[in-house]
Amino acid sequence: MNIYEHQVSDLTSLECLKMSNLNYDFKTMKDSRLIIDFKNMTHFEPFSMLISSHIFNNWARQCSENNIDLQFKNYEHCGYAGHMGYFKHFGLDYGNEPNEAKGSRTYLPITTIKVNDLKDASSTRREKIQDTIVRKSEHLASILGQGNYDLEVTLAYAIREIMRNVVEHSFSPNIYLAAQRWEHMGEVEIAIFDEGVGIRNTLSSNPNLSTLNSSTALDYCLQPGISGKAYYQDGVIQNSTNSDWDHSGFGLFVTSELCKMGGEFTIISHDSALQINSKSTTRFNSQIEGTGIRLKLKISEIPDLGHSAIDKIIKLGERIASTSEISSITSASKMSRVVR
Repeated sequence: MNIYEHQVSDLTSLECLKMSNLNYDFKTMKDSRLIIDFKNMTHFEPFSMLISSHIFNNWARQCSENNIDLQFKNYEHCGYAGHMGYFKHFGLDYGNEPNEAKGSRTYLPITTIKVNDLKDASSTRREKIQDTIVRKSEHLASILGQGNYDLEVTLAYAIREIMRNVVEHSFSPNIYLAAQRWEHMGEVEIAIFDEGVGIRNTLSSNPNLSTLNSSTALDYCLQPGISGKAYYQDGVIQNSTNSDWDHSGFGLFVTSELCKMGGEFTIISHDSALQINSKSTTRFNSQIEGTGIRLKLKISEIPDLGHSAIDKIIKLGERIASTSEISSITSASKMSRVVR
């Protein structure tokens, strides 16, 4: 029997982006053994736990299809990752289940949010699903913020806008979320992942953007006024309902700009990924099914958080959109402006 071994290094965002492009040919490995070894893993970040668990789930499926004996070893020292629900998220019986740990001011465990549960909650309360998302995002932000009002406002806005994108555009049945706050470093990271249709397919619903490749689609989705659902055609905005929750394409622009003020923004979708900070943009090839977003904020480096920062970024976005040839919408929707 042929034996293949994969060493898992520290789960940083950079290492995870590299791992997302590994190309094992499982068909040629038929009737062999694949060992995943965690002995060198000592550092765990939320985004990397979500993405790598998705990768390992995919590998497990392909191993099953090709009669490959998949084994995991040397993971018992990774107690924190186990507490976060990491291992059971990809089927290894060690640690907590996702959603099991309660979370605290320093972390949110891997959490599965079922889109149908959000829909049921909105129906029960007789409210729009977006309002249900607002309540959920505010609850999650309050766990990490623990009384830091401006931080809670910023996190709630970011979580809400990304969750809205999943529910309104991705067709994913689940939203996966995890977060970590390093108080001694003044940093916080939020990661959200879905197994939906991806950024390029979402934007291709806009006939003005139907020929984008995956890499260009990531560039466009971070521009203000770009939406797969709301666009100009024959001089008229299509799919506008004149509601507070109209699509305006400002959510990812605002969240990525917040990270550029102090921190890092990462987005990965199907075969392309971007990592952005105030100094550079780095591109990666990838192979995943879905979309992952990472917001890392260095709180001490951002001059102001909360209402003021978000309002300034929206105004900047509207100025950019008003002079851009690619933007469809030049004003943020009412709810893209509202920060509770």
